[in-house]
Amino acid sequence: MMTRFCTVLLAAALRKAQGHIYQLYPMSRSFANSESFLDMDDPNFDGCPQCYNAHGSNGTKARGNELMDPDVLAKHGGGIDFPLSFVPRAPNGNYLEPNEVAVRHGVCGDPEQNKPSGSNTYSTASSNWEPLTTFQSGQDLEFNVVMNAYHWGHLEFFICNADNDPNGIPTQECFNEYPLTRAEGDDYNSPIDPDFPGRYYCDPTCRGEEGEVDQTKPVHAISGENMKMRYVLPDIECSHCILQMVYHTGNTCYHIGYDDFDPPSWPGDCATTKEQWVNTTVEACGQEGYYPEEFWACSDFSITSDGPPSSTPPEETTPAVTEPTGCAEEWQQCGGAGGDAVGGVWTGPTCCVPGTTCYYKDVYWSDCRPAECAEEWEQCGGSGGGAVNGVWTGPTCCEVGTTCHYKDQYWSDCRPAGCAEEWEQCGGSGGDAVNGVWTGPTCCEVGTTCYYKDQYWSECRPNDYNDL
Repeated sequence: MMTRFCTVLLAAALRKAQGHIYQLYPMSRSFANSESFLDMDDPNFDGCPQCYNAHGSNGTKARGNELMDPDVLAKHGGGIDFPLSFVPRAPNGNYLEPNEVAVRHGVCGDPEQNKPSGSNTYSTASSNWEPLTTFQSGQDLEFNVVMNAYHWGHLEFFICNADNDPNGIPTQECFNEYPLTRAEGDDYNSPIDPDFPGRYYCDPTCRGEEGEVDQTKPVHAISGENMKMRYVLPDIECSHCILQMVYHTGNTCYHIGYDDFDPPSWPGDCATTKEQWVNTTVEACGQEGYYPEEFWACSDFSITSDGPPSSTPPEETTPAVTEPTGCAEEWQQCGGAGGDAVGGVWTGPTCCVPGTTCYYKDVYWSDCRPAECAEEWEQCGGSGGGAVNGVWTGPTCCEVGTTCHYKDQYWSDCRPAGCAEEWEQCGGSGGDAVNGVWTGPTCCEVGTTCYYKDQYWSECRPNDYNDL
């Protein structure tokens, strides 16, 4: 216990305040090496998965000035202005950074901001990384990104087909081949810009604090606000594809298109004005030396023609996958890409029988372990209260009859549970959701399990129910 406590303290010390963002799902390379899955004495342990900004704007600018061809540099800001303001854009509005400009950073954000210049952890040969899961070509896929320092701005996503050079280091132009576009109807997460439909404008922090976005995370995950967004995967097949997330911050300057974007409404109730989502009080990026900070992350997976889709349920014509009949028993598998997972995808139960909780060991294995759950009104999460240096290491489950209530990023507690009854709604942005936000119970009465039908509807089904 003391060893674990010391480990947590040291891990917390490694988390520098200037870290901003990491990709929770599909799981990024840096998060897979974090405290959620690895012990600190593991040589691959990463204490700051949110810190991959290639040494920040000063570092990327200096590296570009040193490594870019002088003619290329002159055409892309002259070593003073933000070079992406001078590159072509994809049909969906994403920046298409040429390889000769991308020498200013590793494609996965190396070097990490706290490591020596020249260090390279994740922007390495594709053969060093294994796909962790499989998705279906063309499917709508929900991403989960966690931000722990809000600086406005937007996200862009790209995919590189590593099958084309399985032993090489992926280039930025490989990622540029597949710039991802937001899925239709995803404006309930963040407004879709018709001129830049590849952009995800980052959620104001109040959306997580007030429960407008689900804040569930694995045990020991770095704290921050969950942001969820749906993107359309390309119609390709690959045994190894790499997803690149790019976060373009917006606190020091604003990007092309920000001025003109003004949708008729904004999702949720806590942030209802453009000023809360998009910062246009600063100068434009690419002018007078204004150069924003950027962050990157890479995730590895496969794409096949027949799935299995991970976040969009199969259509009626799709070969059905047998649904779990109830929760996993004590010490049985409840997740992970190994064990009984098929093709790296776990299709069994992700819930555990009462008295146990799903323990994340690593990306390959989770199992149901006896739960020492918090009692009624005791803390079950958050970076305040009994958290150590902002890290909650206590129970995240609650005793039977109570449920963990998310109050804000600093405090969650176990409150008397009013769980949904059999066949009642337990989630989704439709049905009785208010403005696309479900505020009702997400737990189900004993003997039933919350079944995810689609993003609009989840319901409590009997544990022994099978509709095949």
